[in-house]
Amino acid sequence: MKQTARIISTYSADVMGVCSALFELGGMVVMHDASGCNSTYTTHDEPRWFDMDSMIYISGLSEMEAIMGDDEKLIGDIEEAAADLHPKFIALAGSPVSAMTGFDYEAVAAVIEQRTGIPALGFSTTGMNTYIHGASMALAGIARRFVESGSGDRSPGQH
Repeated sequence: MKQTARIISTYSADVMGVCSALFELGGMVVMHDASGCNSTYTTHDEPRWFDMDSMIYISGLSEMEAIMGDDEKLIGDIEEAAADLHPKFIALAGSPVSAMTGFDYEAVAAVIEQRTGIPALGFSTTGMNTYIHGASMALAGIARRFVESGSGDRSPGQH
């Protein structure tokens, strides 16, 4: 971990780990959080922003939406963006605010997938775990969803 801290800002949390792991895979990643709160991701934690574009966004969760739970606005905004951007997949990651309200990332991702026809994944990040934890969640989620299992009749080391 000491080596990682030299490269990755100490501000990085699990939601930023999800974003970084998925950055170059052609998906649209939405951090469900208030506008501005995750700006450290783009200003401190992700050097690839300087060289390439990516589809990583913040939902702009308002106080009223957090209190009243207006999931339909989020879903509609993601549907509209996906129609314009044509991502390979959609990923939804959380923040402390959405975690405190009990937001169900996987259920909302299922609704988004049903409405858009684009594979969608939900990650229950809280902003309270490590960057590495978030990156691990993202890569494991991608593997579960898109990697086909082998036939099982090969021994280790056989190709």
